[in-house]
Amino acid sequence: MSSQSGKTVDSKITEIIESGDLSTLIPECENIELEYCSDRDNKVSSYFYASFLFGYLINNDLDNCRFLWKRIPKEIKKAEVAAVWKIGQALWQRDYTETYNAVKNFQWSQALKPLVDAFLTNLRNRNLNLIAKAYNSVSVSDLSVMLGMGEEEVIQHVMSDYVDFHYDQQTKYFTPNKNILKTNETTKSTGLDTISSLAKKTLFLELN
Repeated sequence: MSSQSGKTVDSKITEIIESGDLSTLIPECENIELEYCSDRDNKVSSYFYASFLFGYLINNDLDNCRFLWKRIPKEIKKAEVAAVWKIGQALWQRDYTETYNAVKNFQWSQALKPLVDAFLTNLRNRNLNLIAKAYNSVSVSDLSVMLGMGEEEVIQHVMSDYVDFHYDQQTKYFTPNKNILKTNETTKSTGLDTISSLAKKTLFLELN
């Protein structure tokens, strides 16, 4: 029987989240699942599985997120765990409106809020990078859907944080500068390799 307990499992996850360096979140969760969850007598909290799912979503690993959902015990598939999976389902469908609604319409616990914020930041960054690479211009209204923000909020967000975009107030279109794509600092702050995962998962986040 594993020497770990449910309490130490949750403590390990909390320590990683509070550190702000999420690079070890997925490896730690995978190790816990192998070493601890493999024993049916051991009980793991919904907090662990919700964090595990979020780790995959932050890293844009939809395949492993789906496989993890299938492995989660039925009695755990409720509340926050089900809410995280709802986000994953929306991403599978490339339905960004539903993705952001799934985040906004659930009352997340304080412990999971850093993961929620990391997910939103990385998703918005990936979408902006995809737009910059694939389109010569994009309307504020379309960008609003992709970022899950109101139009005024989109203008402020993009113009203040992304020097790669020019905004035309008359046409209400953004034009990306493909020659100076800005390196976003989100990867550094979360510790997750979103660049490599983007290359693997572009299929699921491509624009319609």
